[in-house]
Amino acid sequence: MDLLAAATHSLEVWDIHPFQQPREDSPLLDIDGVDYVFMTGQATFNRACRSLTSRDVILAMNGMLEGQAISHHVLRESLLGSPAQVGAVSAGTRPAEISDPKLTTVGGRAKRAARELIAGRISARYVAKRSRQIVTSARFAPSAERRALQWSWTGPDPTVIDTQVLDAQTLQRRLHTWDFDSELRAPATTQERRGLILVESMGPLHPDFAILDLKTLVPSRDWFNLIVAQCQELERALGQPLRVAAHPRAPEGSLDQWYAPFEVVYENTRPLVRNAQLVVAAEPSTALGLCALYRTPTAAIKSPVLYPGHDGQMDAYRRELGIPVIDPVAGNLDLHRLLLPPANADGFTNAYLAAPSSGHRPFWETVLADIM
Repeated sequence: MDLLAAATHSLEVWDIHPFQQPREDSPLLDIDGVDYVFMTGQATFNRACRSLTSRDVILAMNGMLEGQAISHHVLRESLLGSPAQVGAVSAGTRPAEISDPKLTTVGGRAKRAARELIAGRISARYVAKRSRQIVTSARFAPSAERRALQWSWTGPDPTVIDTQVLDAQTLQRRLHTWDFDSELRAPATTQERRGLILVESMGPLHPDFAILDLKTLVPSRDWFNLIVAQCQELERALGQPLRVAAHPRAPEGSLDQWYAPFEVVYENTRPLVRNAQLVVAAEPSTALGLCALYRTPTAAIKSPVLYPGHDGQMDAYRRELGIPVIDPVAGNLDLHRLLLPPANADGFTNAYLAAPSSGHRPFWETVLADIM
């Protein structure tokens, strides 16, 4: 953001959360040279898009992704129908969920949604909202004014951007993830490997569950009790202290009571993973990619299914990284295999962290060079 602010005539950040996906933890940027604008409604956003000129550039961090054709239909139409030049940015590449093919069809998704509604794990309000989005998308074809993207900047997998917003003239850059970019700009300090790290994603407390009116399959108290029990047995078996690397959206101190007696470390994940003797996780997290980058031994902890798709997402990380699944409470740990780096570290790095063709130039430097 500082780089863009310094190199452009003016820079605005448009926060669409108030009308697109309301959330309590919406960030507020305070950076010199940046005007932070809350878009209070769709009409306000539409007017702002129409007020732009062909000299303006929109960097869309949302709305252009694969799977957003319905949920972000109106947003997408406003952006691509504006006079401005538009590029899409998405660097969050992760392995595709391993799931039953029957559940990926429209009918399969509808049946799963019905089961979740009956079980009370999704709200009628959420179903109504999704239904309205589907109807809106079906009723309105792309406008004649809508153009394709001028640019697309992604991680190693360019398919995260919906092909409906691309054409032959779109400049597509395959770069790297935000985690890899952070390492390029400020490499984590290297020390002797020691200790165990649990990379966590807040379990049932993750704010997206509340935002989307979703209920997890496991209550918070039960989830954290199970994870803490697994970590205590792992700590005892390896004779190494374990610390918890908190999810970046976890406020300082918010997880301490849930992971007691373990120390929870906030906003310091990269050096923790870089210097750990072993990293474990029970939830999918892009931070697991750091284990491939740093060649840090890694294992998936056996846990109950937290939400539909949780097990498939963890299986994808396990398969793509080449790491074991462990159940410390049940015992029988293969300590030799446990302390080996991920078997597919190189393959994972190339597929999900940094495209070999990216040139390893900081992400926003590439974006800036293209738009200038």
